[in-house]
Amino acid sequence: MFRTSNLLWMFALLVSWVLPGLAQQPAAGAASEVVPLLVNFSGTLTDANGKPITKVVGVTFSLYKDAQGGAPLWVETQNAHPDTTGRYSVRLGSTSSQGLPTNIFATGEARWLGVQAQGEQERPRVLLMSVPYALKALDAETLGGKPVSAFMAAPASSAASSSSQGSSAPPLPPITGTGAKGFLPMFTAAQVIKNSKVFQNAGGSIGINTKTPAANLDVNGTEDVRDTLALFPNLTHPTLTVNGTAFAVSNTGVVTFVASQTFPGTVTNVTAGAGLTGGGTGTPTLSVATAGVTNAMLQNSTLSVNTSAPLSGGGSIALGGSRSIGLNSCAANQILEFTGGAWTCVPVPVGTVNNVAAGTDIVVTNPTGPTATVNLDTTKVPQLAAANLFTNTNTIGVNNAGNGLVVSNAGSGNGMNVAVTNSSAVGMVTTGGVEGVVAESSTFPLVGFGSEEGVFGENLTDGNFQPGIYGYQGGTTTMTIGVQGYSASPIGIGNFGVAIGSSFEGSTIDGSAAVGVWGDTSGDWGVLGSTDEGDGIVGFNSSEPFATGYFENDESASATAPVLVTVGGNIGGACMFDVSGDMYCSGSKSAVVPVDNGARKVALYAVESPKNWFEDFGSGRLSNGSAVIELEPTFAQTVNTEKYHVFLTPSGDCKGLYVSQRSAGGFEVRELGGGTSSIEFDYRIVAERRGYENIRMADKTQLFRQGAMLKGGKKRTTPLRAPVRERPPMPARTAMVRSALERTNGGPKAR
Repeated sequence: MFRTSNLLWMFALLVSWVLPGLAQQPAAGAASEVVPLLVNFSGTLTDANGKPITKVVGVTFSLYKDAQGGAPLWVETQNAHPDTTGRYSVRLGSTSSQGLPTNIFATGEARWLGVQAQGEQERPRVLLMSVPYALKALDAETLGGKPVSAFMAAPASSAASSSSQGSSAPPLPPITGTGAKGFLPMFTAAQVIKNSKVFQNAGGSIGINTKTPAANLDVNGTEDVRDTLALFPNLTHPTLTVNGTAFAVSNTGVVTFVASQTFPGTVTNVTAGAGLTGGGTGTPTLSVATAGVTNAMLQNSTLSVNTSAPLSGGGSIALGGSRSIGLNSCAANQILEFTGGAWTCVPVPVGTVNNVAAGTDIVVTNPTGPTATVNLDTTKVPQLAAANLFTNTNTIGVNNAGNGLVVSNAGSGNGMNVAVTNSSAVGMVTTGGVEGVVAESSTFPLVGFGSEEGVFGENLTDGNFQPGIYGYQGGTTTMTIGVQGYSASPIGIGNFGVAIGSSFEGSTIDGSAAVGVWGDTSGDWGVLGSTDEGDGIVGFNSSEPFATGYFENDESASATAPVLVTVGGNIGGACMFDVSGDMYCSGSKSAVVPVDNGARKVALYAVESPKNWFEDFGSGRLSNGSAVIELEPTFAQTVNTEKYHVFLTPSGDCKGLYVSQRSAGGFEVRELGGGTSSIEFDYRIVAERRGYENIRMADKTQLFRQGAMLKGGKKRTTPLRAPVRERPPMPARTAMVRSALERTNGGPKAR
């Protein structure tokens, strides 16, 4: 994509075409080469998105006869070196020693210039107006592209020759006139030039009607633009300014006006009227005055209040004023009564109560008088300060932010004792809310005793991480416990959790050992440990011979069923130990060995093989050219001795060694060529592992496919992360009370 400023390059072209032509005028009688015709050309390169092209790029320049279509009359490709804004300058014709050909301008017709950057479309052609005429005038002063001084006059000939050849053409007259340095010359007549109004200083600035241009182009006088004037501003310069004023048009089209400039219809001042304050020039603000709008400013500044019996008062009330309204007065021992559609004063009614009837749960003594006593039936209505016995279902219903029921006992007794006699009944049932039961105590907030479950929790909500029993400990500085389970039995279980249903595998485990935590399920994962920063599952052990971690798979149908699997979830590495005792790893097997007196540890890697090979090494000695080596008996039991490999390395000069014969018990070594050397040698035995002879590069693709080693895949759709429930801050404790179930012999094991 290409863009130029029409005014700038039109004058640059005109100057660069004409001046080289004038420079070609040689001194009289001197012979010189014609200066190549070159044109200084400047422009801006942008890509299809309008961004400047700033790297070196090939640009093709073409001259055409017409504005569109047709084959080019002249083509040239140069490397342009644009700056950071895409601006560049080239000399058209510089790739040829002759420069631009003048014959394409011989007719005096205007030509169209097309510019195409490498990888871009050719931009719309630009009309060259003055260049063809300048070239035509230059060509008129040369002969075959050379000045007249490059030719000699023809020698005089005989009359016969003259008559047959005709007279020779007269020489061309010289160009005359005056011109000053820096001015663009113009022809005032044939072969007569003088200064034009176009001037270029040493810095390259061009002035029209001025010899002191203050910018790249300085026009002194008025100008007329008879078609659209398009301005292409630099990204850091405004598009248009007026010298000596603040008026400007930014490179984004934003107009800045002169500070004192006004426009027809512009509001220049706002005056505040009655009841208002503010106003002024600029951007004034109007507000209601401190005194506000007074009654005098209002057309209707009062209200009328009319009263009727039994009210009195009322009347006209000014805005902001007040008036009292009251009931009509009655005589002593009278009250107001609405009778016959009006309020009137009547005496207070008096009479005698002849009988008091007892209502629900009420007892009346001497109901017919003269004095009756009314009391609550304490067999039916409880008394707050006395012990009460409830023999039916009772409901306490409240609707506030406090507690529905508070039970407090300042003595040594229990706060609440709930007892049931039916074996299938429940002592207390709570529904709704976050906590069904909240208990606080310095020792055991909640204690349950029973012949089966001590405490039973049930949650029927079918939702993620909805617990049946939830334990929360609010301490933040010590080794606190959210939920603790204890079993005093030597074969008991401290904590037992079941998901979905009990497994058959779990039923096969007899009670032969105490278990701290047992997780069981009929499917998926029995125990899960997860953490962001730490170890998912940790076990410590200080006993012999028991293992810190023990894993057993009782699968009987598959000999390759996994027992222990380790997987790098994001990296992808995996290892597996199967029920046959085989280990498979997608990575390397290595040993970590100390070096540099233990200062460093390095990894040494196991040699891998496509089959199960066992190796043994040893040394022997030839005696008169032969030696017999017996296989170590224990090693021989582990390998297939029907066929094995022996590699020999002599430790002295000999003709070479070979295995002459081998058997299940050993092999014989001899020297090549019937030699009789008695030298030492080393041997290496490689044999197939017994029972694994037919296994070679067993295919484990399915075993190591994504998710194959973990039931349910690498991750569940719903993240296995229980939300942390919010809890109110626990009340301060004056002292920590040790649980009766807490161990006292020793602290936690240090890692």
